Amino acid sequence: WRRIAQSACKTLGNAAIMGAVVWTVARLLIETEGRGFTRQFAAIAACVMIGVVVFALCAYLTASPEFMNMVAEAKKGIEKK
Repeated sequence: WRRIAQSACKTLGNAAIMGAVVWTVARLLIETEGRGFTRQFAAIAACVMIGVVVFALCAYLTASPEFMNMVAEAKKGIEKK
């Protein structure tokens, strides 16, 4: 149970940091009026990409075991090519 709790706390912290960053970026990029669909879509896509990068960076820095397993599996897949 201890490892599960530690992993859950790391993931919760990483998600909170990601959420705060994405919320801040979204408030800067996404306007509710006056912008066309393409600009709104680009702003949302940028928020999603930033969220993925921030979460991955946080998971790496906190040595999240699930993230490290995913990276190891990705390396195995790349080495096979």
